[in-house]
Amino acid sequence: MQPPAVQIEADNTEARLGTAVHEALACYVRGEEYDVPAIAAKHWVDADEVNRLTWAGRRLWDGFRDMLIVEAVEELLCYPLSADISLSGHADVGGSLAEPGDEEAAVIVDWKSGRDGVNHRNQMMGYAWLVYNDNQPGPAVVKIITCWLREGAYDIEDVTPADVNAWEAELHDALKQPGRYGPAPEACRFCPRGHECAAKAALVHDSIVALTAPGTHITDMAPASLVALMPQATMLEGVLKAYREAVKATLAEHGPIPLGDGREAYLAERVRETVNTGPAWDILKAALPEEQLRDALKVDKGQLRKLVMALAERGQKGKAVAALMEQLKQAGAVDAAPYTVAAIRKVAKSE
Repeated sequence: MQPPAVQIEADNTEARLGTAVHEALACYVRGEEYDVPAIAAKHWVDADEVNRLTWAGRRLWDGFRDMLIVEAVEELLCYPLSADISLSGHADVGGSLAEPGDEEAAVIVDWKSGRDGVNHRNQMMGYAWLVYNDNQPGPAVVKIITCWLREGAYDIEDVTPADVNAWEAELHDALKQPGRYGPAPEACRFCPRGHECAAKAALVHDSIVALTAPGTHITDMAPASLVALMPQATMLEGVLKAYREAVKATLAEHGPIPLGDGREAYLAERVRETVNTGPAWDILKAALPEEQLRDALKVDKGQLRKLVMALAERGQKGKAVAALMEQLKQAGAVDAAPYTVAAIRKVAKSE
């Protein structure tokens, strides 16, 4: 199959954010300095978000790093599954136990920067399969340490050769029956081959039907059925966002396009005005009393953070921002307004 002329994919902002966080944490594990604003700018993501998730990863790493001997960071693992199929993946951190005890154990650390506690069993089993097959004789157990950065927690799962063999049998069975494949919206929304995947097309279609079924309003759905559609809704939001961006890019390249009913699509120009406080300062002071002027002006936290980091010495940027924010909080200059969002998280396994 050939990709379409205009490829419409799900929004990949979260994927780029994950790449940026992984890059920063790789530097930290290696003992190298890194510049969060530069990394964020390279991947076109928010520096505050990268910094927050990176700090979460650092805290988790500092909590268990002494139990590991690090042997590789961001290492490509690859091994043939069959004559024409190979499995591959990048292990965020690979190594072994510092004190293995009675059995040899390999260790894989995986950073999870996503918002959802997605079932990642296949990914983890794939890492374990690669470790066992690329190291003969393989270790007695592979310990997978999954770090959930948004939750500030990690879990450890032991994968044995028997577990891997059973998973490999499942994989071969699935390859023989491609019709059984059912993509998860949390994962396939980032897939670069989604435009030619019939399973994803079916998933998008079924998601739309579930949310717009005739005779059923979403407010009438059972609570469990309603919230179960959150991953599909997020995927559709990404698809629609990517569609709008593709339309804008197409109109920018080709100009107005007739719709065939007396109308045409075009790029409409809009103006968003902002006040530059530098040249406006004296005018504003003359026009408004001081108290009203203070209420009218708002400080962009992200921009403030960038300015402070630009002035701080290398290796002290995060501390400089933290110190300034603490001073502002102590002075009562920071308003914190709590808000809620619908989210998904992992729950503890029942005994």
